[in-house]
Amino acid sequence: LAEGLLSRCEVSALRSAFDALGSGSAAEAAHARVVVEDGRVVCEELHRLLQPALESRILPYVRQRVDYGGGGGEGVVVADALLRAYREEDRRQALAPHFDVTSFATVILPLNPGEYEGGLFLQPGADRSSRLLVEPGMQAGDALLHRFDVMHGVDASGGDRYSLVLWLSDSAESVRARATPWLRAAADGGNAYAQFLHGAALRSGSGGAARDVGAAAEYWRRAAAQGHALSQLELGLLYWRGEEGAVPRSVVESRRLVTAAAEAGLPAAMAHLGWCEANGKFGERDEAAALGWYERAARQGSTSAVEALMYGEWSGVRDGVQFNTRLAREMGTEA
Repeated sequence: LAEGLLSRCEVSALRSAFDALGSGSAAEAAHARVVVEDGRVVCEELHRLLQPALESRILPYVRQRVDYGGGGGEGVVVADALLRAYREEDRRQALAPHFDVTSFATVILPLNPGEYEGGLFLQPGADRSSRLLVEPGMQAGDALLHRFDVMHGVDASGGDRYSLVLWLSDSAESVRARATPWLRAAADGGNAYAQFLHGAALRSGSGGAARDVGAAAEYWRRAAAQGHALSQLELGLLYWRGEEGAVPRSVVESRRLVTAAAEAGLPAAMAHLGWCEANGKFGERDEAAALGWYERAARQGSTSAVEALMYGEWSGVRDGVQFNTRLAREMGTEA
C-alpha cells in the first residue's frame, strides 16, 4: 500500500474529466473509460492528466518493488489503464473474484474511498469467508500494488465508487507480443497460483503460450497437489470430459478432485457436484446430496446453484416448478 501517489488535485481533475467525457462506446456505457490499451494511449485527455504522476511517482514506486522473475522491475511499463465508476443507481457495484492474468503487476487507486460501503477485496482462499476488505483507511490517491497471482474483486454498496486501474507488463516487448513470460517462470518455481494461471494459458493457447492440453494438465496437477482448489476443479473437469492424448476420462478421479475443491470452499465445484448428484452421474441419483451441495454453493454466491434451487433441479422437478423458492431467493440476496 502506497500513500498519496495521486494528489487531491489530480484525483479531482481525473474525476471531473471522466464525468465530463460522457458515454458512447460499450465500455463507456458501462461507466468505464479506457486510457491505455495494449500500450497505446486511447484517451488523450485523461492520459495527459495522469502522465505527471505516472512518470514521477507511480512507475518509480512499482519499479523499486517488483522483481517476480529475478530480472528486476526496471522495464515495467503500463500495458492497459482504465478509469471506472461503479454507480449505485445502475446496480453495477460488484466484480467477481478474479486474477489479472495478463498483468505482471496491477496498481489500483480508489479515487473516493469513504463515499461508499465495501470496495476492493482480496480473496486468498476458495471460500468467500477468506475475503479481506482493503479500502477502509485508504485516502483518495492512495494505491494498492498487487501481483498477478492475487485473486481479488469488488463489492461496493451505498454510494458510487470511482477507481483508476493500471495493468503493468514487465517490458514493452511483452506488451507488443501479448506475452506473459513471468507466469512460466513462477509456475516452474513452484507457485501454485502461477501453475494454475499458466495451465489456463496452455489450455487456451493464450499469453504467448502454444495450446497444449497435456502440459496444462501437468501444471494443474502440480498445483492441485498443493491443495489449490481452482486447479483441482479444472483438472477434475478435464477428467470428467476426457481429452484424447492428454487426459483419460475418469469419473472417479474427476469426482475426487472436484470434491476436494468443493470442500475447500469453491462454489463452482459445489454446484458441479450438485448437478452430478441430481442427475445420477455418480450412479444412483442422490437428492439429499444434490440439495446439500446446491445450498452450500448458493451461500457462496453461485447463481447457477440459486437457479437450481429456485426451479427444483436438485429434485428432478423441472419445467418451472417453484420449490424452495424462499430459501433460494434469500441466498441470492446474500450473494
